[in-house]
Parts: sequence; C-alpha cells; structure tokens
Amino acid sequence: MCGRFRQEASQAGLTGWGEDLVHPEEDVTPGTYATVLPRGGAERLCFGVRPPWDPRGRLLVNARSETVGRLRTWREAARGRRCAVPMSQWSEWDARTRRRWWVRPHGRAYAAGICTGGGFVVLTLPACPELARVHHRQPALLRADPRDWTHAGGLDEALGELTDRPGGGFELTASPA
Repeated sequence: MCGRFRQEASQAGLTGWGEDLVHPEEDVTPGTYATVLPRGGAERLCFGVRPPWDPRGRLLVNARSETVGRLRTWREAARGRRCAVPMSQWSEWDARTRRRWWVRPHGRAYAAGICTGGGFVVLTLPACPELARVHHRQPALLRADPRDWTHAGGLDEALGELTDRPGGGFELTASPA
C-alpha cells in the first residue's frame, strides 16, 4: 500500500462508533488525521507513527501482518490496541508504469490497523492476484464485522480475520497521467 487512502462518510457505516468523526471525501496521506475504530469507539488519529528507535525519522504507515506480532515496534500495539480503518478506496503505485492506481471496493471495506504513539498504521499482506500486477502488497482487509478484529482475544485469532479481498469485489482505476 502506498500510503494514501480515502474515507467517505456515506461509505463508512459507522453506526454506533461515532459517525460524525468521518469527514466527507477525506483524502488521507501520511501525517494527516483519519477516523479509526479502536475497541473503545471511533477516534481521529494521525496516519503514521514515528518509530521509537528513530523519533525524528520518517513516518511509518504500514506494518506487515506476517511480522506484526514478532517485531518489537508493533508487538504490544498488535496485541492490545487494534483498530479498524474505514476505506472507501486506497491507492497503489505501479513503479513500472509510474502511475497511481485507485482500488475502490464495492461496499464497505475496513483495513486492519494498530494504534500506537498517538497514530496508527495499516497492516498489509501480499496482494491478491488481480492487484499483484500493480503492487506486491495491499492493505489487510477485514472479513466481516470490524469488532471481530478489534475485540478478538488473542493476536492469532485476530489475524484470522484478515483477507486480501473486499466482500463485494473491487474496481481498479488508473489515475490520469
């Protein structure tokens, strides 16, 4: 995932989470604020975190789902501070063609995230075959109810809620050159 996504109030379906926190047609880039759904209710947090080992360094916006439970940077947050990230679409950068592609799920989509240090990161996993031609990674999407991710007992149980396919499929569109 290339660090850019969009949230739309009409898409988010945040009933009971604090719908008013989603700003319509919001373009989210590293360092901007977005609505996330942690266990306690909707919050607006910064997209990206500065790693503790490099406090003045670049914001990290992604964490690999395969290693999130093992790496010291993410381990604690992955076990206790998971969040769902409503996405109406996200972008992928194709380095070969030097084009940005937008992936728009049909229906509601939530990415798996973790909150730490006043911000959040989006978990990624290997791209599904349809997206792999554009980029090798993609957001880790949630299979069903976001609460299955945020309220799961253990990390292994929570990781079982991840998928590479939005429920209703998706549309892939190239940005104008």
